[in-house]
Amino acid sequence: MFSRSLLTSYRSPSISHLRPFSCSTLALLQPGRSHPSASSTPPPPSAPSPPPPSNRTAFARITPLRVPASQALPSTPPPEQIVVEEIYEDPYDALPKRNLLKPFLFSTIFIAFIYIAAAERTNEESQLWADKLGWNALWRRTTPSQGEMMAAQQFELKKDLQHQLDSVNATLTATLPASLAQPLLQGYLAVAEFWLNSSEPTKLACMIVGVNTVVLGAWKLGRWNGRMAKWWMHNPASGRQVTLLTSVFSHQELWHFGFNMVALWSFLPMGYAFLILGDRQALSTYPGLTESTAIYHLGAFYLTAGILSSLLSHTIFNIFQLPRLLRAITSPTNPILTPSALSSLARKHNAVPSLGASGAIYAVFFLGAMSYPDAQVGIIFLPFLTMPIKFAAGAMMLLDVVGIWRAWKGFNHVAHLGGALFGIGYWRYGCEMWDWLRMKLARKPTPPPSTTGPRLLGL
Repeated sequence: MFSRSLLTSYRSPSISHLRPFSCSTLALLQPGRSHPSASSTPPPPSAPSPPPPSNRTAFARITPLRVPASQALPSTPPPEQIVVEEIYEDPYDALPKRNLLKPFLFSTIFIAFIYIAAAERTNEESQLWADKLGWNALWRRTTPSQGEMMAAQQFELKKDLQHQLDSVNATLTATLPASLAQPLLQGYLAVAEFWLNSSEPTKLACMIVGVNTVVLGAWKLGRWNGRMAKWWMHNPASGRQVTLLTSVFSHQELWHFGFNMVALWSFLPMGYAFLILGDRQALSTYPGLTESTAIYHLGAFYLTAGILSSLLSHTIFNIFQLPRLLRAITSPTNPILTPSALSSLARKHNAVPSLGASGAIYAVFFLGAMSYPDAQVGIIFLPFLTMPIKFAAGAMMLLDVVGIWRAWKGFNHVAHLGGALFGIGYWRYGCEMWDWLRMKLARKPTPPPSTTGPRLLGL
């Protein structure tokens, strides 16, 4: 895909020093004749042909008027004889250039928006459930705890699902025979029970897997591969910034999709446990902030990890790999670059589009590894072999460092390493940033650090 984008606009530099054939206005070309501008002196006029012999007496002799051939031609020649001047652009103008500012601005604006929206929504829901539990009532001496809020949400969800089940049951019974209504009702009941009994990270994982499944299906249809490659793969030379985000939800191959989604399903609860429980209280300046849910925080973390890992890969490409690729393309040893040759050259310099959720999943994995370093993890093909997650994390990071140093192909090691570094950094500073943002959005003065237990915003 990368090579195709270069090929459509690039002309070999070996002919850039040649001036293409052109004329200032219109050139009149006739078969069998040279161009009028090919010779500075016009050809001598040919001798008049003798009149045909005749037995009749000539009454008078008519001498034809001789005019130049250019004046004898019609003023507007036929269309097939018109050669329009072709304007050639400089081949070097068509080559991709470094693109660093726009991706950085796009990523910064998106991350700021998603975190502000997540923090605002968390504040609203936390305040809503605190009001429902009567936190300002006279009989309550303490604010509702996080556990009380989450238990109240679970009870409310159960009531809503029961109400929906009764409504669906009435509708199916009235419109369908029992042989069809009963299986549909059982299926709806199974889904409702799964959703009720699932934790928040499992619900978020279901949403992410659902989006990735739809994108994978679009790839497998085949009819939209051109558009999918344009909008769901990140090509650092394309100039499209939105693919920094959309490529995080895109997988072309089933094995790639399966590995990433299994890892997401396995480690997302560990990251969630840190954000809402774990040792995050000891790492924040505001340890007493109460929140009824961490699903918005976790969603913002996942999206930010994905886009930052893509941005790091994009930046490394533009700073290091793109100049080497351009030098190879403009080298005198490559006078003619066919599509296959240009594609091979791009793969040689690892200048290919990227896609996949690996960067975001690395961030989730390393956040959990920093929070619970002694947790045991198994290998997907050898589940009977387990090891502490801190050793697995170290081995994965070492593998990506070697992959970058040795320029291994097949995986985006830069994006993997970027996700890992983001997860490590977020373990130390992310929760403090999150609590500070929640305090600012509450439009209340930020209180000094407190260790007197949970409190709501503004108290």
